[in-house]
Amino acid sequence: AVAAQPDKDELKLDLAVAQMRVGQAEAAAATLDGLPANLASDARARRLRGELDFAQALASAPALDELERRIAADPKDYAARDLRAVRRLLGGAEAAALEDWLALLAEARGWSDGQAKKRLVAAFALSDDAELVAQARRRMSSLLF
Repeated sequence: AVAAQPDKDELKLDLAVAQMRVGQAEAAAATLDGLPANLASDARARRLRGELDFAQALASAPALDELERRIAADPKDYAARDLRAVRRLLGGAEAAALEDWLALLAEARGWSDGQAKKRLVAAFALSDDAELVAQARRRMSSLLF
């Protein structure tokens, strides 16, 4: 469709979303970067940026089973716990990912300049589950205040 209508920027955004869905994060980022400014604030573009940020965090991350081994060996390996949560989120286990970050926030609020809080807020923006997000936001607030 993009080839048939190269001037239709909305189709390019659709292409970027599709590229991300099939695991072509670099192509999705390049397509997204080529969009005009008026589409940068589009909800789909913002969501895709968030997904790309999470995908970038996993660029050189160990596999999930290796992260699990690291966590079993050292429950205070906060980097492994954070990466496990990212893997879970992008793998479709959203509730487990939020639980991981909430536990990390409870145990090590200041770790990596408040990384757990930042990840939670970013994950909330990606979620389609309003009830899950509301519950996690309440728990996050109780941990922070």
